[in-house]
Amino acid sequence: MNAFVKLTLVFGFFGLFILAVVSSNVLQRYSYDIYTCKNATLPSIELRFNEIRAGQMVEFKQGNSVKTLRIFEDLEGIVLLGADDLSLRLDRNTDKLYQEISDLLTIFRCEINSFTM
Repeated sequence: MNAFVKLTLVFGFFGLFILAVVSSNVLQRYSYDIYTCKNATLPSIELRFNEIRAGQMVEFKQGNSVKTLRIFEDLEGIVLLGADDLSLRLDRNTDKLYQEISDLLTIFRCEINSFTM
């Protein structure tokens, strides 16, 4: 083989290697999903998930209230989470959030924003 073909193969392989590393999650240091859920009558809810898995903690914001909730279950796209006086069910299949406070059920429509760094 002549030098040009060898050089082309080396640079081609190197280019494919760089492309594979950059397009994968190897360089990912931090990521989270933000669900912004709105209802016509109540303040919007923001849920920030680092990882959607049972036992993980979630940051909850509604109006001026900020709480930390625990994920109880994640079954087939239905995420159950809550705290002392608050129970939420997030349906990731339909992008709806169901909030239950003192036997009052409210439905929110959610938009998802993913952040990766």
